[in-house]
Amino acid sequence: MQREPETPGQTELFLARFIGTAIRDGRRRLGLSQRDLSNLAGVPQSTISRLEGGLPTAVPLARVGRLLDRLECRIEARVRPPLVVGGPSERDAVHARILQYVERWLRRLGLETAREVPIGADRMRGWLDLLAWRERDRVAVLGEVKGDIDDVGAFERQIAWYERDVWTAARELGWRPARVVVLGTALASRRNADVVRAHSDALRRRFPTPPAELLAVLDGSTPTERTAALTFVDPLRRRGSWILPTPLFGGHPVLPYGDAGDLRSRLARV
Repeated sequence: MQREPETPGQTELFLARFIGTAIRDGRRRLGLSQRDLSNLAGVPQSTISRLEGGLPTAVPLARVGRLLDRLECRIEARVRPPLVVGGPSERDAVHARILQYVERWLRRLGLETAREVPIGADRMRGWLDLLAWRERDRVAVLGEVKGDIDDVGAFERQIAWYERDVWTAARELGWRPARVVVLGTALASRRNADVVRAHSDALRRRFPTPPAELLAVLDGSTPTERTAALTFVDPLRRRGSWILPTPLFGGHPVLPYGDAGDLRSRLARV
């Protein structure tokens, strides 16, 4: 059975055009015909013609190298791998414990959950920490977890990107959300409280929903067009509300940790 020829990809087409243009321009600058270059490099003229036409062709690298060497071409190349945001390699015990805690509460509220959901394509890719779904009111919850909020600007850009592309990620799971709730969750620590106070204006624009309103949306009692909230949690807390207030709306949360390192030390002793 004869195999169908493979369709060239974008990178293959780019390389074909790039190399072909270099060979053609170099040959012309030296006043050489394709036949002249063929004789000098020992490469068939038909191959040179196909290369200069930017057509992907199975040409050994040795032949391409001989052509470029004869033309005294110097190649300067830069390969940029895709930007990958987050991912399993960046997770630690603190992140995992907070994520587990948030996921457990969302399930108690009747939402289906998925962790480490791929998002993005081509040059920018990442993983959603958590994506949750409730069929009856077609609400999807985009959850992003932070032990320490180290870079507020990067956090804002990350959430903006996720909020834009989460619809596609949800559809790939078979979910068809009518609206998306953004749930940013950070450890209830003195370090994070200081960061929130220092960047309250920017964070309030990105997360305009107070925690009390968020709870009403998550339990299904209050419909909303857009909900985006930043909350604190203590993943070792056993009583009371699972969502703790932040200083973002004038709250005075109990802050049992100095930073993520405090929780990490406690977990190591368990």
